[in-house]
Amino acid sequence: MKNKLCFVVGTRPEIIKLGPVYNFFKKKKKFHISSYFTYQHTEIGQDVIEHFKFKIQKKKARIIKKIDLNEKMSLITNDLKNYLIKNKVDGIFVLGDTLTAIVASIVAFNLKIKILYVESGLRTYDHLEPWPEEGYRRIISSIADYHFCPTVTNKKNLLNENISDKKICVSGNPAIDAIHNEIKKYKKNYELKLVNKIKKRGYVVNKKNLILITIHRRENFGLRFENICRTIKYLANIYKDFEFVITVHPNPYVQNTLRKHLKNIKNIFLIKPLFYPEFIYLLKKM
Repeated sequence: MKNKLCFVVGTRPEIIKLGPVYNFFKKKKKFHISSYFTYQHTEIGQDVIEHFKFKIQKKKARIIKKIDLNEKMSLITNDLKNYLIKNKVDGIFVLGDTLTAIVASIVAFNLKIKILYVESGLRTYDHLEPWPEEGYRRIISSIADYHFCPTVTNKKNLLNENISDKKICVSGNPAIDAIHNEIKKYKKNYELKLVNKIKKRGYVVNKKNLILITIHRRENFGLRFENICRTIKYLANIYKDFEFVITVHPNPYVQNTLRKHLKNIKNIFLIKPLFYPEFIYLLKKM
């Protein structure tokens, strides 16, 4: 009988980083692979789901972006529990330190389903930096069955927390695999399509010096975020031969604050969130 493994994702980074792992396991005949999308990020998830060829359960998206973390946890928990039970899942893959990852891990733990934890062992040892992610990843590590670490340092963190060496594998970062897989696609026609799509987001790709920026961390909201905006404005005024391209996260605070400080500055471009291939293309142009 095939082992049933489910990849539980809910945000853009999870989909991107687990994409290469998901597609690798789909080719293995001894596993039955499925994926479950929690809709934690409804507005920036569907495009990368299709790009990385995830086959997602048929389910109507819930609009949960306006509720707090505890309410989101509640909404995700029951639906995911029912899915895992109905499909008799043997193990779940989770990644990193998102709300989706912590909820999925606790649900699986309560159902005695194996937890395979990718991007395990990252630590700052400060629960507020980053918040709430540092707390989430330490909880997941304490209940996960298998740990896949990006680096040897991450493995050492887990060993220092008395996690068995037998449960740990230094696997590297699948986000790097995703980048290499994307760059392999570059041909003239493909790149031209990317340039046209980026133009629709609000930026015309040219030969000028480029600085690509994305800022949306919760722990930076407030004075820190304001200071980041002031710094970008200061640098843009000094380095006028550079174009500062900022992808504006859907979070209302991020949108309002960026527009308050950086709107209508000639060499600063506030653009719509980029699709993954578009973001990688601009990174490569820097």
